[in-house]
Amino acid sequence: MMQIENDQIKVTTYDNIDINSIQAEAAGAYLRAQIVMDEAIADSRKPEGEQGYFEYVYYGNDATWLYAESFDGLFKELLVFDTQINECDSFTTISESQSQIMRGPEGIFGRAIISGSGAYISGAVDLPKPSQISGINNHPYTNYIYTGFSGSNESDLGLQYVEEINGYLHYALISCNNNSQNHNQDHNFVFVSPYDQIWNGNCFLPSTENTVRTIYFTTYANYSNTGRISTKLEGYARYDSIYGGTPGAYWKISIRELQHTISSVTSFKLVNSIAKFNYNPHPSGSKSWCRFYDIKIDGVTPNANKIITSVDYASVSINPSSGSLNTVIIEVSGS
Repeated sequence: MMQIENDQIKVTTYDNIDINSIQAEAAGAYLRAQIVMDEAIADSRKPEGEQGYFEYVYYGNDATWLYAESFDGLFKELLVFDTQINECDSFTTISESQSQIMRGPEGIFGRAIISGSGAYISGAVDLPKPSQISGINNHPYTNYIYTGFSGSNESDLGLQYVEEINGYLHYALISCNNNSQNHNQDHNFVFVSPYDQIWNGNCFLPSTENTVRTIYFTTYANYSNTGRISTKLEGYARYDSIYGGTPGAYWKISIRELQHTISSVTSFKLVNSIAKFNYNPHPSGSKSWCRFYDIKIDGVTPNANKIITSVDYASVSINPSSGSLNTVIIEVSGS
């Protein structure tokens, strides 16, 4: 336990991190998490009285910080993992033994690209029913439903379906161009064994044939002019804590942040993709569906004429309302 101001916080370290050497950083991470949590809850779609928890991850230069707190305040914990600076300036990643790149250079996809600059994109996405998704077993194919921005950097920020747990993980991938080495570098912050039970244990619930699950998202290229890339997802998850528990439907607010200044944004995107680990032919027989709606750039509904579609074994249906973007349905099929 660590006392930070007037709060007693459980702090758990991994990767041989000495807790005595990070007390000042832990206090800063906790106080930052409190600010982010207050802002997120004030702006949340959480139904009144709903049980669940807030989860915040910050990827720092020397450590990755995960803070979790239940909505009733009875559970508070800060977890610390080792990280390292890699060759892509100012970007951080977890070590090779803890991470894996989940996307290969090939796959099938449907994209709706919204041209123009901005600080963030927000909206909601309905997840596919079981009859609308198939052939996604993560070996080698998996389904990604996400938003993001393009410009000085490329980002894929959203959801990754995992069949083994029948749910969606918070997925964050940042690509940057290292001009000095003419090299593209991808950073995917998805943890694998032995950390997956912590990071990947409590997924967002998928839709059923009778219940459509909706995830609300906000993707920032520059969060409140802080120079942070931020991705927020909220919706119903299977458990009420990061460690699991009794299955049910609990509201979860999940935020991932990375300190990095984006010098330019030229467009935002909405994507449904079935991607793979290698160069096999396209995933025949696989399919996915999703519906994006209530889409806004910097709080304003964009004009439908700013939309460009890009497809590969997919269809993108745009339903404008009075010239403004209303809904975008993206259906991917390897058939």
